[in-house]
Amino acid sequence: MGKPLARALQGGFTLLELLVVLLIVGLVSAGVVLSLPDPGHSALQKEGRRLSAVLEAARAESRSRASPVVAQLAVDGLRLKRPGRPEELVAWLQPAMQGAVMAGAAAPANTLILGPEPLIPPQRLRLWLQGQSLDLYTDGVSPFALAPQGETP
Repeated sequence: MGKPLARALQGGFTLLELLVVLLIVGLVSAGVVLSLPDPGHSALQKEGRRLSAVLEAARAESRSRASPVVAQLAVDGLRLKRPGRPEELVAWLQPAMQGAVMAGAAAPANTLILGPEPLIPPQRLRLWLQGQSLDLYTDGVSPFALAPQGETP
């Protein structure tokens, strides 16, 4: 009677139970790590949305003032040039950000023409950050928008 009672009181987990618990914890941890967003991608998306809003605001201003607004890419950001006003720099949120105008009107390199006509030529701006890229585009009628990943409209 002493031995079976001692064994029953001795509690604890078997090796199999411990392995199952470790497996469950490992799977949950892997799921959490894989679901975390990539900081470079989210920073690129944030910059793209911000520049899209800036370009659309400049385009609207160009139409309302009936004078062209030129957006020129620079190493430190996007420079907005308006007649009779000082040049404005829209600095990159991330210092490592780079950009290039991929398609646009017959304008100088890395330059977007934002009006004053309501219809502008189709234009595309590509942004790079940490090996990832994102395109902002307009067909000349619609507002500047982010191109879905891997899509070339």
